[in-house]
Amino acid sequence: MEKSRSFQAGIEAAKAGTNISNSYPFNHEEWSRGYRTIKPEAKDLFEEILGSAKSPLEKIEALTIREFAENG
Repeated sequence: MEKSRSFQAGIEAAKAGTNISNSYPFNHEEWSRGYRTIKPEAKDLFEEILGSAKSPLEKIEALTIREFAENG
């Protein structure tokens, strides 16, 4: 079964230790499934991204991406 590009992007992001902004544009559900195949302990993708943000600008970027992903 072929996986979507978003699913593959989630896998690659988890392997590389990067976040969602490196895989944009994406389908959030597919990206999350791919990400969790590598990091099944991840509670919520966006919580993990916010938790790993090192600066206020990175947090704003993560929140902006989440808003766009959820509301288009």
